[in-house]
Amino acid sequence: MVLHSDFVFAFLCILFCVCKSNCLLRYPYGDLAEKIKFYDEKGNIHFIDLNTPLDSVLELYLKRRYFTGSTRFWLYTRDNINQREELHARFLYRVKRNSLYRPDKPLVMVTHGWMSCGNSNATQLIKNAYLNMQDVNVVVVDWQKDAAHENYLESASLTMIVAEKVKDMVLSLAFRYQVASRDVHLIGHSLGAHVMGLTGEKLKDHKFMVARVTGLDPAGPFFELPNYLPGITSEAASFVDVIHTDTGALGYITNVGHADFYPNGGAWQPHCCDTHDTFSCEHTCAYVYFAETIRNGSEYVSVKCDSYISFETGSCGDNEKQYMGFYSLPTARGSYYLDIDK
Repeated sequence: MVLHSDFVFAFLCILFCVCKSNCLLRYPYGDLAEKIKFYDEKGNIHFIDLNTPLDSVLELYLKRRYFTGSTRFWLYTRDNINQREELHARFLYRVKRNSLYRPDKPLVMVTHGWMSCGNSNATQLIKNAYLNMQDVNVVVVDWQKDAAHENYLESASLTMIVAEKVKDMVLSLAFRYQVASRDVHLIGHSLGAHVMGLTGEKLKDHKFMVARVTGLDPAGPFFELPNYLPGITSEAASFVDVIHTDTGALGYITNVGHADFYPNGGAWQPHCCDTHDTFSCEHTCAYVYFAETIRNGSEYVSVKCDSYISFETGSCGDNEKQYMGFYSLPTARGSYYLDIDK
């Protein structure tokens, strides 16, 4: 059932774009982009068409006709690092004596983006890093079937309803295991960043404000440029931190969290990319960085600055220092920059 508020939000976003008369993504030097190239983890090429008619966007968002409802939740702990336990929200209200969930440990939930899945590097690298360094419950959210639409906008328009499923799981775990909101950290890459951001928003309606939401290069097309769809914002949690690695292409250009980190200015990432041939290595580098910060957080010190140019010229050398990624302090506010080489 479509909520009235959802309709109003979508209508106002589209009306804004019509009034602006040009909703297509522009590259930094003003060239008009019509399509964005994207490579999935298997090396298959896909395209994001930015010329989708406005009425098609509205229809996809409001009807969600392509939603499969097959969102899955896989629990990992130090007792089952490599063997997932599948969770079902409707059963958590009953006593489940044999679950590996550890009620006395924090909850981390992590999910993937477009053309990806719960077994991808986007989730598994982070899951493995957490369980090697921290004694926590990690729940991987797999929405593979709904993330696999060849038309990117079909998957993008489903992030709101996938977030509804994630919200239900969080509340079920909270009810069953007395999980406190201060012990919940939601992490998402690309479209998954919007899933987790929207989950945080929905949980607030149930008076459950999670401690942290981390957006790993949140998907930009149709969320920022053009701004059609609702996504991650600083309202999603007590602390929202974002790592930008592919600004102006697949990721956001502007700040969207309490603390926004821009390694190498948010663009070229030699740590993950061998050549300039694809956009995708920059985009995926966000979750690589985050996983590495869990293990080696001290290597990712950033500086608060008003721009990358100011950072590069040394104008911000005396400014606040902040760790990017796992060890970011919840008091961090503003834009932070650092250089990362190979």
